[in-house]
Amino acid sequence: MKNTIKLSVAFASTIAIAACGGGGDSDSPNDSTGSQTGSSIVNIQATGSGDVSTNEREVSSGQSFKFTVTPGAKMVTKSVASDSCELEVVGDDIYVKDVVSDCSIDVAFDECVDCYSADDVVLDYTPASPLMERNCVRGGLVATGSENVPWHNLCQAAELQKTMLEYNSLVVEQLQDSGAIIGVFGPDEGVCDLPYFSWLEGQPQCESAKGGLGGTPGNPVTGCSALTLSATHDVFKRGQADGENTCVHELAHTIMNVGISNELNNEIRARFDQVKSGNDLWIRANGEDSFALTNADEFFAETAQSYFNANVSVDSFNHVGVNGSEELLDYDPVSFELVDRIFMEPANLK
Repeated sequence: MKNTIKLSVAFASTIAIAACGGGGDSDSPNDSTGSQTGSSIVNIQATGSGDVSTNEREVSSGQSFKFTVTPGAKMVTKSVASDSCELEVVGDDIYVKDVVSDCSIDVAFDECVDCYSADDVVLDYTPASPLMERNCVRGGLVATGSENVPWHNLCQAAELQKTMLEYNSLVVEQLQDSGAIIGVFGPDEGVCDLPYFSWLEGQPQCESAKGGLGGTPGNPVTGCSALTLSATHDVFKRGQADGENTCVHELAHTIMNVGISNELNNEIRARFDQVKSGNDLWIRANGEDSFALTNADEFFAETAQSYFNANVSVDSFNHVGVNGSEELLDYDPVSFELVDRIFMEPANLK
């Protein structure tokens, strides 16, 4: 049974999600206007403690638009459902696709039962470092952050990890044994504002790692940006064709370096060496190496992103445009098999 946060059916008429929130503009820069004949009314109603960025929208036939959801304090978006509108959820953004008739959308907010203060959190394992003020526990692991991090962003991070590892309890157990956690830094914070990465203060990573950092055996903490989780004002443009979910990337680093066996880790490194030296895979159309060819760690993180439909989907910047498990299988079946052996079941974490 898949988690409801898994948006593997991207345009379902009813989408239940376990955590959303934030705010932003109601229009997407990628909105398509479609046919301009006729118009329809979309009504959006919210129940519970939270807000939506628009309550009613008149759109031309075939037009798409987006709105954002904002849960109240210690709340999550429990569900987003429509009678006939086609919906896609990316972080805090709800895309209403190709409207052709009047429809309504119901957004339900509910109390976050998995959210705990630092003093109240109960875990089946001991984190490698003390937890911060706010925590969300899902899938056996914890996401933690300061009071500057919205509660729902913590649960978005915890849910990403839960979805990625739902089918591999052995990796979860290894991460627990290592004390692994997810550290979320707030909208106005950087990764080095997390105490787990404060030792990097003054080094370039503090400024350059806008999306976060992966964990290592000596520091088994995945750093993720609340902006990427929300997909609102995210510099990596999560959910757009030339954007990506960088939290999936950083979680993949931690899983590779903390959560799997040395033997499997070595297989990944050997596969990278094969790809780097033996063929034309992961080369951009202009002949440049993609980011996947930087080293074995980035190779695995990039292929994991593609497996979970969380990578850049066009040949752009330093990516080849391979995104989604089917595309990865077709493009690089050997690497797909390695990734699939770890995660066992793809999902849409766009």
